Amino acid sequence: METTLLEKIEQELEIVESIYSDDGVIVTRAQESKSHGSDHVECLLKLQPNTGFNAQKIAVIVEARLTFQPSYPADPPTFEFSSVKGLDDEQIDQIVHKFTQELQGLSDQKKENSDDTGYIYDLHDKFREILTEFNDTVDGRCAVCLEKFCEDQTKLSIEKFTDRVDLVRVDQCFHRFHLICLYRDWYMTRVKEKDEFGCEIEYKPYEHKRCPICRRHVSQQELDYIKTLFSKHPEVENHAYKY
Repeated sequence: METTLLEKIEQELEIVESIYSDDGVIVTRAQESKSHGSDHVECLLKLQPNTGFNAQKIAVIVEARLTFQPSYPADPPTFEFSSVKGLDDEQIDQIVHKFTQELQGLSDQKKENSDDTGYIYDLHDKFREILTEFNDTVDGRCAVCLEKFCEDQTKLSIEKFTDRVDLVRVDQCFHRFHLICLYRDWYMTRVKEKDEFGCEIEYKPYEHKRCPICRRHVSQQELDYIKTLFSKHPEVENHAYKY
């Protein structure tokens, strides 16, 4: 009996899972697509950069939903990101472009060689390579002040985000900021304007702090970490944005 598309995708996922079992790479197993019909198969993968299996160095995580059509592997699956951690909009656009190129390249190679075997394992490896390029990088900008983390293009491939005392990552969502920007956003009292009598209207920080990007309520542990980090490096206030 001929192997169905669903069976074929599941077999490929089992190979990936057997090698990356500790990463929890398969979020949702192969199943008939709810949005494209029963002749399409979809799965949800968790993609991480290659950090030598050192989880503490992982700064980017993407969950991608792949949808395979009956003509796979001659035609590439479509994909969409259901969850992204540690990337800004510009970086996401770059990664989408790179992912799309890799998908098309793998399918073209299969057609050229008249090869009907799948390539999910190869695809997973290529996706990991792409994410590794964006892991622990100073490329990008702070969402609070909108300034780039590094203005000198020659340093982008040299500097590491975790080596910079003026930069910080929020633990749970991985969003990145200047330390001084996040500290000010969470703790500093604002004076915005004066009322009709010339008195200053004072706006106090919100009692419940949120990530400036995803608006997630942050934990007390995250708050304490930022406050402690700022107390250790008060010089970032004098050298804000000068790196």
